[in-house]
Amino acid sequence: SVHVVTTSTRAPMLMKGPLLIGGLAKTFLAGTGGSVRGAELTVKHNAGWTVFAEKEDSWDPNAIEEFQLLGNSIMYTVDLSKVGCACNLAFYLIAMPARDFQGNPNPGENRDGQPPYYCDANMVGGQWCPEIDIMEANNHAFQATLHRCDPPVNKHFTYCDRGGCSQNTRDFSNSYGPGSQFTIDTFKPFLVETEFPANDGVLSGMRTILRQQGRQVVLEHEACDKAYLAKVSDAMKVGMSLRITYWGSEAQTMAWMDVPPCGSGTCSGNGAGDAVISDIRVLPGTIGDKQLVW
Repeated sequence: SVHVVTTSTRAPMLMKGPLLIGGLAKTFLAGTGGSVRGAELTVKHNAGWTVFAEKEDSWDPNAIEEFQLLGNSIMYTVDLSKVGCACNLAFYLIAMPARDFQGNPNPGENRDGQPPYYCDANMVGGQWCPEIDIMEANNHAFQATLHRCDPPVNKHFTYCDRGGCSQNTRDFSNSYGPGSQFTIDTFKPFLVETEFPANDGVLSGMRTILRQQGRQVVLEHEACDKAYLAKVSDAMKVGMSLRITYWGSEAQTMAWMDVPPCGSGTCSGNGAGDAVISDIRVLPGTIGDKQLVW
């Protein structure tokens, strides 16, 4: 089949890489706000990146990497030591490319700064689709969220659960924060492992494990019932794209995630320093409580 790129997607696309992701062939990043060195991605405030399977010079929806994580796991190391209150380093899956009523990839209009074909569970760029927030975090709070959507027609979504089914390190006292008194000391890098167990091809859970120097914090997402999880399964079967962003400004815009422990501080200056994500790996199956050497 011949893919025609619409005029609105022919603007030059900034692409970096390759970014080495374990378990995948060579991948590249489309977007702005950072740098790539081998398996390490440095992310600057106000950055936005989408993972592509091929190096392109324009936004081709067929070249977006589709991650197959149903029944599998993904892990990476993250350094949030310079990412302060009111900031959000987001590492998330979306059912991108967005589709129109006929089921064709739709670059969208009035995208509010989002890239062509973008969609999410809050309709941020004007188009809906399922979303799994593997990480939304700064050095005071870490949250992971599943967002289901109503069944699509011709792969076109018309409504999603904006709030989602979430769990946050704030639910566990002294589990996460800047300093050695916390189980995960965010002044230092730590490992994030997220697994998506499945039964008979249907998502049966989401498990987030934060690891650091022999210590761990586990988010079991037990509040997400089977019916909710099942509604996310179809998008995962098809494959979901990986988006990495770093945003934030005033305290009230991130209060849903980090207040408390955060207060009135803004995401700016020294509190909005670079983040580093490295050694992303896609692993077959789910790992559970097997001890990792890290």
